Amino acid sequence: MHSIRLSGLLVVCVSILLSGCGDTRPFQATIVHGSVSFQGTPIQNGEIRFYPKDGTKGPVSGGPIKDGRFEVKTKGGVPVGNHSVKIQAFQTTTAKQNEDLPPEVAADFSGDLQQFLPQKFNTNTELTAEVFSSEKRQQLDFDLQD
Repeated sequence: MHSIRLSGLLVVCVSILLSGCGDTRPFQATIVHGSVSFQGTPIQNGEIRFYPKDGTKGPVSGGPIKDGRFEVKTKGGVPVGNHSVKIQAFQTTTAKQNEDLPPEVAADFSGDLQQFLPQKFNTNTELTAEVFSSEKRQQLDFDLQD
């Protein structure tokens, strides 16, 4: 009788231990990389964000755009599924000199950054992307035209 209870207890313990094994993330993700240009010119400084659409599980993901390139790999990348994509690009607009700073330091603070892409690429985005689970890395290129 003790051996039956002991075997039952052993089965329950093993089941509990095994249920904790495997991928514990609530969603699948893929590293996404690629290029971003506006009217044929690579975006030098910006941000890209992937917003999951209905039916896609996972958080908003994204990263910086530098010299026309991006890579999203934090937390495994972009959740698998369909996304709205928002892209912002920044450029220096006005010179702000601080008379109290030496000229070589003031040069680092020579202007403000302003987002210059049309709203159809960010605030009112029309951009979409599908991320697949069959690839560990997926390339997505965006050639934005006004």
